[in-house]
Amino acid sequence: MVRITPIDGWGYSETIDGRLARPFEAEILEEGVEFAADVIGWEARAVSGKYAGRLLKMTPRHVEWRQVIVLEVFASDDRSKMIFSGMANTTGLECNWK
Repeated sequence: MVRITPIDGWGYSETIDGRLARPFEAEILEEGVEFAADVIGWEARAVSGKYAGRLLKMTPRHVEWRQVIVLEVFASDDRSKMIFSGMANTTGLECNWK
């Protein structure tokens, strides 16, 4: 399990209630996923908190791994609607492909 703490930073977007989620846990489904050219990250599912059951897309925020990610949370598994986009701190997440 990975602990994710969304950051109240400039530019985050949240469509459920507009509020930053409290820290939550997620299960990594796949790591080293290539989302776009040179954009590699993790696919996960939130298992607790506000986004429990939701699909997550996570990519490293910095070139040098610092446990900070760009987090996208989707309303459904088809990724047709994003309900959160922003940065988050993580605990227990490993970046094995760098």
